[in-house]
Amino acid sequence: MLASRFAAFVTTIPVLGEDGLLIEFTSVFKAYPDGTHAVDGLSLHVARGEIFVLIGPSGCGKTTTLRMINRLIEPTSGRILVNGSDVLEVDPIELRRSIGYAIQEVALFPHMTVAENISIVPGLQGWSAARQRSRVLELLELVGLKPDRYRAKYPHELSGGERQRIGVARAMGADPPVMLMDEPFGAIDPITRTRLQDEFLSIQAKIQKTVVFVTHDINEALKMGDHIAIMRRGKLVQCGTSREILSRPNCGFVEEFVGADRLMKLLQILRVSELMTRDLPTVVIDEKPQAILPRPSVKGLNLVLVVDRLGRLKGFVPSTELLKNVARPLAHFLTPVRESVSSNASLAEALLRLSVNGLDFLPVVDGDQRLQGVLTLVSVHEEIQKTTSRAVA
Repeated sequence: MLASRFAAFVTTIPVLGEDGLLIEFTSVFKAYPDGTHAVDGLSLHVARGEIFVLIGPSGCGKTTTLRMINRLIEPTSGRILVNGSDVLEVDPIELRRSIGYAIQEVALFPHMTVAENISIVPGLQGWSAARQRSRVLELLELVGLKPDRYRAKYPHELSGGERQRIGVARAMGADPPVMLMDEPFGAIDPITRTRLQDEFLSIQAKIQKTVVFVTHDINEALKMGDHIAIMRRGKLVQCGTSREILSRPNCGFVEEFVGADRLMKLLQILRVSELMTRDLPTVVIDEKPQAILPRPSVKGLNLVLVVDRLGRLKGFVPSTELLKNVARPLAHFLTPVRESVSSNASLAEALLRLSVNGLDFLPVVDGDQRLQGVLTLVSVHEEIQKTTSRAVA
């Protein structure tokens, strides 16, 4: 519901150039006078419209990397491009106004109301007072705070979690095409944190901003990131999708960092749709057994799935029963399905259902019980075996 409210007031997304938005680091270093290399030869790129997560142990350089994008920290050498333009050649004030920024500490202006804090950048960009008021109302709704109750409050009147929500709203105030988020949900209670993560992902699916997101929580990184960059001592160790990092950690450090339960994490992010068999023979319940005997069964399963004429799952018939009952209607020896699963369910959920119920397969159905495919225990075990057999480089 919150995502739909947000979509109602987002009409256009600024584009900074013909080729679209892109953030690129090329051999970037950040060194301090004491000889510390906070970032050491970093090269990476962030595609337009993705959430790119930086993660690693404390002191790895992830926040320094984030802050060099809007020049809160100046790089020592190398190039940082935003949509093809070197950030060092852009006025830093204008650069920062064009990039949303949300941090764990929030740093709201204590002498300003909630509405005034959210309106800072829109006001600097010349938005009308009416447009600013409208945006404040929408953003407060978005982060789950009632406008009439909160817009006139001051930061000291808010809880830590409420201040964090306002910080996220302020970062989105002028609808920036780029957002930098440094542990933006870190100070929020677990329930609210999960809700804001889910709502942000829902919004992101609609508006496709380019987000660079810093976190220390591997579970948050796996959930939020289209790509994840794992850093250590200022260097990039591995960059890839959640699935790539969990299934193919490239070194012992990454394997240890993602956790001993990486297989379970992988099963939680993989969807049933990725492993289910779609091309399977089905029969309509009023067909005669003689007509369906030549049809092959699902690989690894000696049975035939039965649907009605609208494609809704009715049950299954073991192939052995077909041979014994060629003269009887299917409905007489049809076995009802005890469990099914949606294509968007995680493999972890599907495996639990298979194990608890002692099943070899799960039909995959949509909300109207129309058959979409089949997930077999064999296919899940094969995926687990492939993952566990991949050696760390």
